[in-house]
Amino acid sequence: MEKSLNPLIGEDKSAYCEAISTVFASYRFHFRRDRRFSADVKWRSVSDFKLSHVSTSNQCGVREGRHVERDQKDQFVLFAPLSGAITITQNNREVIVPDGSIGLFNLRSPSIWQHKDPSHVLNMVIPGEILRDRLSSSARQASFPHVVSSGLGRMSRALLFGLWSELHGISEGNADVCAGYLVDLAALAIEGGESNIPLNQEAARAALYHRCTSYIRRNLDVPDLGPAMIANHVGISVRYLHQIFTATDQTVCGYIRDVRLKKCYAELSRPQAHTLPISEIAWQSGFRNPSHFATAFKRRYGLSPKECQRMAHQPAPD
Repeated sequence: MEKSLNPLIGEDKSAYCEAISTVFASYRFHFRRDRRFSADVKWRSVSDFKLSHVSTSNQCGVREGRHVERDQKDQFVLFAPLSGAITITQNNREVIVPDGSIGLFNLRSPSIWQHKDPSHVLNMVIPGEILRDRLSSSARQASFPHVVSSGLGRMSRALLFGLWSELHGISEGNADVCAGYLVDLAALAIEGGESNIPLNQEAARAALYHRCTSYIRRNLDVPDLGPAMIANHVGISVRYLHQIFTATDQTVCGYIRDVRLKKCYAELSRPQAHTLPISEIAWQSGFRNPSHFATAFKRRYGLSPKECQRMAHQPAPD
């Protein structure tokens, strides 16, 4: 894991602004003149995630449109106040996230982060693709910020606190698995809003399925991608992995092949694709046998990869 960052901030406002920009994104800060400022920031990276502990006594952070445009951050921030309530304003909504709850907001749109009292907050920055892959198509349009104070919120908060506390004593692989479970809980919370979602077998399988498919899409170019690798990453048996996919009328290997073919089709359909060898496009999507790729592609789309590439390069009729 990346070494912990613990800049000596204290009363140095410039150091605090720089640390927040490094851990999260760019903000414009306001500090009350009638209050003393002091802060402390610690963070560590865990695979695709970034965990942090931020303590501050006096600040209001504003992420403006110009910051969003400049940073181009496709990330979410899951956070849990350990003391002090946090008020988040985003998309014309204002929510208060008290101690005992979790909040979630999006770095892709402007927001305002503020608190009246000194606060201590645990955070996890989540790549947007990883969270959205765990959501249904309708839930992906959910408006942020989001606050959960139900059982799922308490469970998520406990897992985030435990993960942060034990980072020094567990391997990066195990930390990555725990972070994945935390995103699963956050996704379930978004799907169900403030209601208590029953963590039954169906809900658990749905969360694991989304996690598996997300991992597959991020690792299509890995030659050994298969049931054993996926099950090991998610922390389940290969047998249970097959059961999860069977419940969706799919096989694990069939899903991998279909996603790889879709990626190749999308790439070959781009007008600029004629400059790339078909074998290279297939290789980047995980196909190692050109003959098998061509056969599977034509069976799926009714034309050969070369024909698909040629059609994309043809000029549009007048």
